[in-house]
Amino acid sequence: MSAIRRYMKVICAAAMGLALLAVCFAAGGQETASGVQLSSLMGVGALTAGCVASERREKKAKELQAARAPEGAARFADIAGAEEAVEEMRRLADCLRDPERYARAGAHLPRGVLLYGPPGTGKTLLARALAGEAGVAFLQANGSDFVQMYVGVGAKRVRELFKKAREHEKCVVFIDEIDALGKRRGGGEENAEREQTLNALLAEMCGFKQDGKLLVIGATNRPEVLDEALVRPGRFDRRIELGLPDLRAREQILIHHLSRAGADCGAGELPLLTAGFSGAGLESLVNEAAMLAAGENTRIQKEHLERAYLEVLAGKPRWDAKPQGAQLRRVAVHEAGHALACLRFLPEEPVLLASVIPSTKGAGGYVLRRPSEALPTRRSLLGALRAALAGRAAEELCFGAEELSAGAASDLKAAEQLVRRLALDYALEPGLGLMPGRKPDEAALCAILDREYAQALAYLRESRQSLESLSAALAEKGQMDLPAILAAI
Repeated sequence: MSAIRRYMKVICAAAMGLALLAVCFAAGGQETASGVQLSSLMGVGALTAGCVASERREKKAKELQAARAPEGAARFADIAGAEEAVEEMRRLADCLRDPERYARAGAHLPRGVLLYGPPGTGKTLLARALAGEAGVAFLQANGSDFVQMYVGVGAKRVRELFKKAREHEKCVVFIDEIDALGKRRGGGEENAEREQTLNALLAEMCGFKQDGKLLVIGATNRPEVLDEALVRPGRFDRRIELGLPDLRAREQILIHHLSRAGADCGAGELPLLTAGFSGAGLESLVNEAAMLAAGENTRIQKEHLERAYLEVLAGKPRWDAKPQGAQLRRVAVHEAGHALACLRFLPEEPVLLASVIPSTKGAGGYVLRRPSEALPTRRSLLGALRAALAGRAAEELCFGAEELSAGAASDLKAAEQLVRRLALDYALEPGLGLMPGRKPDEAALCAILDREYAQALAYLRESRQSLESLSAALAEKGQMDLPAILAAI
């Protein structure tokens, strides 16, 4: 039905032509009929061609209109916690609006801007806001759209994209995940299609005039893999980093989303608890709280934010799957060991919640800590290492070495990553040298793990009474926050 509606003019023209031909055949005189038929066919062809051309013009006009920034398009006011990046983009928007003023001063709009940073930090939103603020057309493509099996297809699509951009008076072209087509050439990886596509992009980036009417924005999470010819001055002249938000930025982002959701509470301690969250992660967190509030037919409250935070990190608790008997005792001892080691060796990361209730994210039990934004030190890394090994140490202390379970498998993987960061990445282990990233000495790493496991075991042996009382309380209550943990020990 949609196809019929789209080509209604052509169908009507063809129907009129058929009707006219039928009349001509019914007319008297073969010679007269033949002349009339020829004239009719020419008229029908002209009418059909006119209808097709009209359809193309209307389709092109609709595409141009759709690309223009609408009234409700994103603006810089919709972006919180990225003042430096917004300020740089604001100058670009001003240059797009009034390129003549910059030309009088001898300046021109950069050909390209590269936005880079971790996923979810607002690169796409910033590009859309630039187009919305400048009131210009916005064309978006993904780097994978140009990477095709057949040689020449990707290059053709690049040329078509820039041709479409030039049809607008002013335009912002946004290429997301540009590393898919702009990856560094050479290095033993030959791909004729990708190289042709990249060459087409390089030619287009140098081909359009610097008249302040066209700006190309690329976004990537991996700027280090881009080809040098693509990121040289004259193509992507400006690079803007969008990193994970700091404490102040997280507070601004949360307040922004909470105000849009009409919440009845502020951000509270949530900015402190969300270190390492991206802007998209914070928006998702507020949305989870809004869904919880909607289920209770109310606005977002503090308790909704707390529940959403726990569910985002650990998943929803599965109370119906709570272990029983000996299994509950083992899980409680394991998590109590983690909690006590965190209190002793990681005071900068206070415990938020200890749980023996399985979660929807696959955890049989867990201890949540408030993340720290401080630079890692040897003391903090060793503390995290002991806390990771303390669950296994608690099991050995309470059940004996012969009854150790496989429940510490994920803890051992986390401990391995920590010890590699300590000894290899940061070169913070005395006696192993200062060369970061060197070939690992597995025996030395195992010795560090054994040493720190012995430290965790010795501490829990000294705190055996606290371990027993906390594990009993955990088995009874299922979940305990920091005040309850402190009261139990």
